[in-house]
Amino acid sequence: MVGAHAVQMVSALVRNGPGHLRTLRGGLESWLAENEWSSLDKMRGNMRFDRIPDPAAYERAHFRTRLQ
Repeated sequence: MVGAHAVQMVSALVRNGPGHLRTLRGGLESWLAENEWSSLDKMRGNMRFDRIPDPAAYERAHFRTRLQ
């Protein structure tokens, strides 16, 4: 949701084989439908800092979760 176009998934594909891409795609399609997104393009960039009302609060919350 932050704008990435690619995700490094080498370890999952090495472990599960290239057929695992079908599983991942199916899971992604299900998640998009459940969360009412019509496409990745519509979702991409949704959580960019310039769209968050208080980016500093978001950074603090993220930092706190990393400390736990």
